[in-house]
Amino acid sequence: MNICALPIAKKTSAASNVGNPKSARAINGMAARAAARTIKQRLVDFAAKRFEVPVYEVRFHANNVDIGEQTLSFEELVQ
Repeated sequence: MNICALPIAKKTSAASNVGNPKSARAINGMAARAAARTIKQRLVDFAAKRFEVPVYEVRFHANNVDIGEQTLSFEELVQ
């Protein structure tokens, strides 16, 4: 029997995606997205505490951050 002629079983487990570059990019993308959400929430919490406003009054938009009645650039917030 020629083993080269035997069909190769297709992997269907999660481990089959290990060598798949698209899956690796998707996983890395999800990890980056989760990290960004965590950082944003920490910035919101920091700004709310620092400026003594509720967290719902901290809003990010167009490279600026509204914190209650005032607006800071993103750069000013993170310095």
